Amino acid sequence: MDDAFLELVWDCYAWTAWQFFKVPDQQGGHHELEEDWSHYSGDFPLWRMSYDIIRYFRHTFEYEMEWSFQRLFLMGKDDELPWLSYKQFGNLVGNLTDRIIDEQDWQPVIDEIWQNKQPDDYSGGQNTGKRDFMRSWNHDRKYKSVSLEELGENGVRLDGDLLYDIPDPRAEFEATVLSRAKVEQFKDGLSDTDRQIMQLRMDGFSQQEIADKLDFKTASVVSKHLAKLAAQYEDLVSGVYDDYLKKH
Repeated sequence: MDDAFLELVWDCYAWTAWQFFKVPDQQGGHHELEEDWSHYSGDFPLWRMSYDIIRYFRHTFEYEMEWSFQRLFLMGKDDELPWLSYKQFGNLVGNLTDRIIDEQDWQPVIDEIWQNKQPDDYSGGQNTGKRDFMRSWNHDRKYKSVSLEELGENGVRLDGDLLYDIPDPRAEFEATVLSRAKVEQFKDGLSDTDRQIMQLRMDGFSQQEIADKLDFKTASVVSKHLAKLAAQYEDLVSGVYDDYLKKH
């Protein structure tokens, strides 16, 4: 009667389907996926497919194998369902996985996913697959991955410097340049109308309310002024940031 039980059933199907996905090998063929799925993040598309395929399982159960909800509903209170052994369950899911991948033409998609993995596809833990991938990704066999926890607690030296002691130019720039003083300086260079519009917008007034206060016919006039102000401020920030980086 607990949702955790339903999640466990879902996980069991997904985990078993994962074992039967076939990925490209170095000889131009395919082999079953033998890697531990805990090495991958929940954002890995193949990990997500192992859950998405379950809806196709259910369709087969409902309409082809008489394992439907209606059959369960009509069973007597003391009727007992046959239990599948671990091997039987694996065979069932394996056969369904192969069939669905073929019917839905998923294999080309799986090939592309496997051949174009990204750093975010791996979980935070260290494992051989992630280590080898990151070495390939960085074109460096000596690449050493660093967790955020390790970086925060101990720091990691790069060319003699502690990584967490290296200042972030953007962070310092935002703290010193994108200050309230800079905003005020920007406002001083505006026309009286633009300055009023900017201040009212910063105070939380809607475009229609600003139009009413400044006797504009429509709110679209305010929208055009705001778009111009945004472009001007973006140009200012970009220019100042380029100059800042040249000096640091």
